[in-house]
Amino acid sequence: MTPKVKDLVWVEAADSWQSDIYSITASYGQGPKRFFLSRGTKIIRWNDAEEPLKSAAQADYEALVIAALDPAWLARMEALQRKTPA
Repeated sequence: MTPKVKDLVWVEAADSWQSDIYSITASYGQGPKRFFLSRGTKIIRWNDAEEPLKSAAQADYEALVIAALDPAWLARMEALQRKTPA
């Protein structure tokens, strides 16, 4: 059983999107417009569109949250779920 992690909530702010520890910022260089996904001050991915970056941020967030959970707790929850009829 993998726990359900809440979806990130994105807030539009000027030329960027903000969510908890993530931001998506537009870049207007000499080439085509690009978007950069950052966690804190570190750029972790870029793309030509915002939506794939929001999905990447959600996947990164879920991986961080699940990795922080106690494996013994997860095992107990899985055992309980197997004992509970659907």
